Amino acid sequence: MALSSLVSVRASAQYVVREIIDSTGDGAGNSLDLPIGIARDAWGNTYVIGEYSANAFKITPSGVITEIIDRYRVGVGNFFVSPKGIAVDSAGNVYVVAAYSSNAVKSQSCCKHDGLS
Repeated sequence: MALSSLVSVRASAQYVVREIIDSTGDGAGNSLDLPIGIARDAWGNTYVIGEYSANAFKITPSGVITEIIDRYRVGVGNFFVSPKGIAVDSAGNVYVVAAYSSNAVKSQSCCKHDGLS
């Protein structure tokens, strides 16, 4: 979803509300179901986790959406089910804890500035 396609609504004289991600997720088949956590890094990237979809997305300031964690790619034989919390450190690494799979994962940042390496 490109930033230009996002919906903006004037909520009051002081704030503009804009949707940054919806249930279609990254638009490439990776959906977002029951968003439950959000974090932001120093470079303006926003991260959202979906509890039912068991994944995490990175949204760059320009609106590029990428799935960075999914339920099957957290190590050989490990699953990722029902994420509940998300945090980002000063290096841009993303940490997510999952309740039902009783684990925590780290996604190391490769691209800190709006998708540029």
